[in-house]
This record gives sequence, C-alpha cells and structure tokens, in this order.
Amino acid sequence: MRTVLAQVEFNPDASALPGKALLDSWVNALGAFGLAVALGALIVSAVIWATGANSQNYQYVQSGKRGVLYSVAAAVLIGGSAGLINFFFNQGTAGLS
Repeated sequence: MRTVLAQVEFNPDASALPGKALLDSWVNALGAFGLAVALGALIVSAVIWATGANSQNYQYVQSGKRGVLYSVAAAVLIGGSAGLINFFFNQGTAGLS
C-alpha cells in the first residue's frame, strides 16, 4: 500500500503578480541588452580573429574564434530562453495532470 505524505498543487499564474507588465518589460529589456552585448562581442571577436590571421598570430586567431563561438552561443541561449524554460516546465508537469 502506497502512502502519500503530502500533495502539493502548483499552478503558476502570471496575472496574479503585482506589476506583471513592469516585470515583463524589465525582462525584455534585459534580453535586448544581452543581445546587444553579444553582437558587440561578436564584432570585436571577428576583428581579433581577422587581425590574428593577417598577422599570423595563432593566439589571436584562437582567441577570436573562441569569442565568436561564445557570443553566438550567448545569442542562441538568449533568443531561445523562453522556449527552453517553457519546454522544461511542460516536461516537468506532463505527468501531473
């Protein structure tokens, strides 16, 4: 016989938050700022990569490549963050209904 120690319900409702519109605007602004920083990092990293390639400095080339990779990964994560959160939340609550 199985005993249930505690039963908890969890139904997130964003409309119940005070200041939801303000919170949404702050999160969107933070995402826009993050994408702008990622774009700046991509441009600087591409310049470092090109400079290293033209001056035959392999350390600059590697640093530039790594910077390009990190800035692209950051942009992908920022852009897909809402989808990732929603996907994993739905996976976590799939068996609870």
